[in-house]
Amino acid sequence: MTEQPSYYAILTANVRYDNRLTDSEKILFAEITALSNKYGYCTASNGYFAKLYNVHKITVSNRIANLKKLNYLRDEMIYEGKEIKQRKLYPLVDALTPINANANTPVSHTVNTPINANAKENITSINNTSNNISSSDARPHEEIINYLNEKTGKKFSHKTKQTVEFINGRLGEGKTIDDFKKVIDVKVDEWLNTDQDKHLNPSTLFRPANFEKYLNQKPSKKRKNNNINIKDKYDAFLEGWQ
Repeated sequence: MTEQPSYYAILTANVRYDNRLTDSEKILFAEITALSNKYGYCTASNGYFAKLYNVHKITVSNRIANLKKLNYLRDEMIYEGKEIKQRKLYPLVDALTPINANANTPVSHTVNTPINANAKENITSINNTSNNISSSDARPHEEIINYLNEKTGKKFSHKTKQTVEFINGRLGEGKTIDDFKKVIDVKVDEWLNTDQDKHLNPSTLFRPANFEKYLNQKPSKKRKNNNINIKDKYDAFLEGWQ
C-alpha cells in the first residue's frame, strides 16, 4: 500500500494537551481514530504504521504501549489456537469508553463534516488488508526466539500466545532485542547443561518479574573460570613436554 489515505481524524483535547505524550504518539492516536471509523476499532498492524511514518515497528510498539498505559488506547488480541490472528485497537475517551461506543455509528458524527465515501472505502480497505498480524511484525519475536534456540539447542516457537505476550510486554516497556539477547546469554552461561537447564525457556526468561533482574545480573564467572582452568591445563601440558 503506497498511497497515503486521506480522511478525517479525531484528536481529543485530553490527548492533545497531555504532556506525557510525544507529538508522534498524538498523531498515531489520531490515525487510529481515523481507521476506527467503520467498527470503532482499528486492525492495522505495526508494520502498516511503521511504513506510514517511516519508523521501526518497535518504535510503533512503544508508542502504542504508552497510549495504552495512559488509558487512551485499548487492544484486544484475537487468537486462533495459540497464535494471534488479529489485533484490534480501540481509541478511548474519558471513562475508558471506546471512541465509537456504537459500532454502527461512525466516528465522524462528532464532527461537522462527514467523511466522504472514498475515504470510507480507503478505511475499509486498510482494515481488511490488515486483519492478520503482518508477518514482518513477527520478526522481533522470531529473532529473539531463534537466538534462544540457537544458544540452548531447543525448539521454541515464536508464535506461542504466552511467548508473544511476554515479548510484547518487554518491548512495550522500552526493552530492546539486544536486552533480550543479554538476558539469554547471562542465563545460558549460568544454567546450560545444569539442573536449571529446564528454566531456559521464554516463560521464565521473559516474565516481567524475572527479566529486569536477569538484565541487570552480571555475567556468570563460571565460564570465565572454565576458560582459565582450560588454559592452565594446557600450559601445564606444554610444560610437561619441555
